[in-house]
Amino acid sequence: MTASAGILGYVGALVGMVMFGTNYIPVRSFDNYDAAMFQWMQGNGIMGLAIAVQLVFGGSINWYGLSGGAIWAVSNVRRSL
Repeated sequence: MTASAGILGYVGALVGMVMFGTNYIPVRSFDNYDAAMFQWMQGNGIMGLAIAVQLVFGGSINWYGLSGGAIWAVSNVRRSL
């Protein structure tokens, strides 16, 4: 492994840590006692960030990501019932 590949890996991990935390920002803005409302607000945060990244970097729609997100949302809603 070269030094540049290692640095690129650490930069990627750092960006991933920052991006993972951004989906909780809308949830922290409100008092939340309902799991379905939490799911709704978290989904809005993830979608807002995804739209911003799509507008900045462009690219095509990743259908595997959309289907994975849909499965994740359905499982969270099922868990909150």
